[in-house]
Amino acid sequence: MSAVADIFSLGGDWTKCHLSRLMGERKLKIADVARVPGVHRNTLTLLEDETAVRADLEAIEKLCALFDVSVPSSIAARSSTSRMSEATR
Repeated sequence: MSAVADIFSLGGDWTKCHLSRLMGERKLKIADVARVPGVHRNTLTLLEDETAVRADLEAIEKLCALFDVSVPSSIAARSSTSRMSEATR
């Protein structure tokens, strides 16, 4: 495993969340991670099951800090591009 991991892997039309793997490596349960302020248990369940349609960026940042991983820069780029295109509509 690389020294700096990502919480997500991005492909053309897919996003893979590695929350379940990260929790397993540290022997953490959803109840343990849900103690992080600003991260709701329902969000964690959806991310772990890879059924989340969207997630709050603040929650993602807190999870990345907790697991000492990064968010791929392409997520920020997609987010910025999406906001720009929405603003010009």
